[in-house]
Amino acid sequence: MEIKLSRGTFTVLDFPSKRTHASAIILFASGDGGWGSLEEAICHAFQNQGYEVIGIDSAAYAQTDYDLDVLQSDFSKIARTAQAPFGVHPPPLIVGGYSMGAAQAVAVAGGPHQPKGLVGLLLIDPCSRGRYGLRPSDHMDIIPTGPGTFDVAAFSNTIGSLRVVQWHAGEDSIDSSAWLDSLTAQHKIFTFPDVGHDYDTHRENFIRQLVKSAGWILSPAPDGAVTAKTKMDP
Repeated sequence: MEIKLSRGTFTVLDFPSKRTHASAIILFASGDGGWGSLEEAICHAFQNQGYEVIGIDSAAYAQTDYDLDVLQSDFSKIARTAQAPFGVHPPPLIVGGYSMGAAQAVAVAGGPHQPKGLVGLLLIDPCSRGRYGLRPSDHMDIIPTGPGTFDVAAFSNTIGSLRVVQWHAGEDSIDSSAWLDSLTAQHKIFTFPDVGHDYDTHRENFIRQLVKSAGWILSPAPDGAVTAKTKMDP
């Protein structure tokens, strides 16, 4: 599906809900390697469980640099395009992603112009810092620093009332959950042991549990903040 964004026409992947009523719309951004088999499998799994999913290739989006205003404006445009067929009462919106895409999702949610209808974040293995763009060093697992980069923790106090679910691969040495230490919003972190950053093993079980965890974002909010750490079985 082609959408006109701030820097030209951009193609996103549309995964329509396989059920009559979509429980939520998910904007899911890929890692810095571009759209791959992990992202594809995740989006199909959510689609099969009644979610309307829009896949975003982070590497293609980052072919030229941008800033926070452009990022939020573009994701809001993608969200509005996905919401339009539902009329005046679209499903709740979740923004999520894997690796680079997860860090981008935090910036989308934490900046001053949050997409309308956003209720939560679904994150898989974000690093402690992100970049408004992409460099060869990012592919080498070097944490980005300097101009045009951002500290994920800088958005801890601007997430508002969103619910945050974050997944961590037990053998992953580059992702970070440290930003959650200062997050006052309700959040849960899940560790999936004995797998690396790419979830090359036990992938089907991981994705099944990932889809299940997203239900917590949509469930009625209890009183007070929720902070939970859970180690799942592979």
